[in-house]
Amino acid sequence: MMPASTATNEPAPGQARTAYGYIRMEQPDEIEIALQRKEIWMFCAAQGLTLGAVFVDRRVHGDVTARLGFTALVDVLCFPDSYAVVVPSLTHLSERPGVRRVLASRIRGTASQLLAVYGDEER
Repeated sequence: MMPASTATNEPAPGQARTAYGYIRMEQPDEIEIALQRKEIWMFCAAQGLTLGAVFVDRRVHGDVTARLGFTALVDVLCFPDSYAVVVPSLTHLSERPGVRRVLASRIRGTASQLLAVYGDEER
């Protein structure tokens, strides 16, 4: 389980490190979404992160960059204790490298890290 980003945004001593999850499903399957939520929670617990919320975009194709759940996610990253976004894999941003880079850039623009449960690397 490796971070998808090497940027650091270490909190001050004693400050909480809050992560927010993100899941995108083109064909929503609520059981699969629940399993992925649990994987994100377990990853956060293992990394010493507090999971604040998991944002989900259902029926959203990977080519689309305007997403309600993703926009709400980026909005909460302005909170002072926001530390990272955790995705099951980077394909939850998009299967297309160009779209994935655009969305990852929006996350990193908030000084938050982008972490993948399955440790796939940015391409």
